[in-house]
Amino acid sequence: MKLIVGLGNPGKKYLLTPHNIGWIVLDALACHWDLKWRAKTKFQSQVTFVEQENVLLVKPLTYMNLSGSAIKSIIHYYKINLDDILIIHDDTDLPFLSLRFHKNRGPAGHNGLKSINKELGSQNYTRMRVGMGPNTVPFDERQKEPESAAKKNTNKKRSGWLPSLPAIKITGVQFPINSGAGQRLVLKPFTKKEQKQLPHFLSKSIEAIECFLSEGLEKSANRYNSETS
Repeated sequence: MKLIVGLGNPGKKYLLTPHNIGWIVLDALACHWDLKWRAKTKFQSQVTFVEQENVLLVKPLTYMNLSGSAIKSIIHYYKINLDDILIIHDDTDLPFLSLRFHKNRGPAGHNGLKSINKELGSQNYTRMRVGMGPNTVPFDERQKEPESAAKKNTNKKRSGWLPSLPAIKITGVQFPINSGAGQRLVLKPFTKKEQKQLPHFLSKSIEAIECFLSEGLEKSANRYNSETS
């Protein structure tokens, strides 16, 4: 069995924040595969299963800093090997909405990954890092590539993703102080401009995950790690 985990925080105030990009990617993937999420109390998670592909999708409900406890319980229950795990998470060291596949890499200060490493006693699993660094590429430039008729139909099917992820107006929430020049606040919601960029990115992320499942880490890394957006 393959396990794909999207890291994030439960609650409306976190819904459309960079720290929740793992959840956003899995919501898009579940929509694309016509799957329904179910709450599983014993796993402290929302889960859905792709029976024909033997793939389990998981969104831990423990809050980011305790993600490892939920993942550990699922791994032990289903007896999943570390080689069959993909963790999707935000990374402020990468360009905005870029993708990188890596395995056996340190957490680089990410509390969700720290929790996972502690609970599993290992970091030898695959991660899909999603860039949440400064947004420096104009949106219009991302959309100039011509689309084939097949791709247009696919994008039309996927147009329902964002209505299920509505913009949330945040009031009275104290965000962390920016700790360095050029860094973004991962708990501050995406801007309206950034939300418009998400569907294009989600199309690419689904293709990347499907590539990982069908062709493995090396080929998916070779294909997507060289892209910057």
